[in-house]
Amino acid sequence: MQGAVYWDWLGVLRTRSPRKSVLRDVGLPLDCIFGAGGGLEMPVYDYPCHINLNYFEFVDAEVSQEGGPLTGDFEGSFGSNWAVMLDIQIKMTF
Repeated sequence: MQGAVYWDWLGVLRTRSPRKSVLRDVGLPLDCIFGAGGGLEMPVYDYPCHINLNYFEFVDAEVSQEGGPLTGDFEGSFGSNWAVMLDIQIKMTF
């Protein structure tokens, strides 16, 4: 159907960190991640266009890491953070 706009997908996500809390370090301080997103598909100048919007919530995480003689120990927590991703794709064939 030309000119039609329809939902391409709608979804949610919940995942845990791949590391145990006692092994969590500054390099990967994530504990739990929640996400939601939706996408549309619509024609733009007769080319198929996919538009996706995603939201991710990174839950608070405790971090404790032993450092070496130069860096010292690190202990603390990361507050809740979030990220938004907008993806626009236009498919053009020649």
